[in-house]
Amino acid sequence: MGRIIGDGGWYFHIADMATLPEFQGRGLGRRSLTLWWRRFVTEPRTIPTSLISLTRPAGACMSRPASPR
Repeated sequence: MGRIIGDGGWYFHIADMATLPEFQGRGLGRRSLTLWWRRFVTEPRTIPTSLISLTRPAGACMSRPASPR
């Protein structure tokens, strides 16, 4: 699951990205981002110099589940 917020041309922010624990580590998040990227670059309203941002909370892991605290 994920959510991208944007103005339709210049600015886009990947606001949320989550995978259920039982599906983590299978590349589903990476696949989702790849599909979103392909859609983004083929969207006719997107400007070639658009800004795309992705942030993550402190302690969150980008490639594997975060360790329990």
